[in-house]
Amino acid sequence: MSLRSGWLDLRPPPVRRTIRFTSAPNSLQLYKFHVDFTTPANSTYTGPTNIPVAAFSPLCAGGTCVRQPSGNQLDSLADRLMYRLAYRNLGSHESLVVNHSVVSGTTGGVRWYEIQNPSGTPVVAQQSTFAPDASYRWMGSIAMDQAGGT
Repeated sequence: MSLRSGWLDLRPPPVRRTIRFTSAPNSLQLYKFHVDFTTPANSTYTGPTNIPVAAFSPLCAGGTCVRQPSGNQLDSLADRLMYRLAYRNLGSHESLVVNHSVVSGTTGGVRWYEIQNPSGTPVVAQQSTFAPDASYRWMGSIAMDQAGGT
């Protein structure tokens, strides 16, 4: 399952295009889609570009295991990236931020990434897993402010 990017401000990408991400074992995959409505034959869809990330295991192997106080279990949704893949053009560089649910110890955490230079050779600028205690953390969301802070 892929996730389409969304702009966070009025500064669009240098070339009008859509970016899609999917997760794969221990990597992210970037796809680029450029639509030329004037000359459709000039439209392009390229990828994937494989972006290695720190090793992870999807929470509940992508299935159901998130315990609730009632005893019920919820679907981890770890088989997909979480909404939204946020794009920010900071002038000096472009960034994408995205997250998904992963195993952290005996529970779940939210793994997040900042990918810089998505128009060129993308690199992981920073990544981390948010899991401050033994509670399940999943279905996260991430954004970036206009100064580049997450």
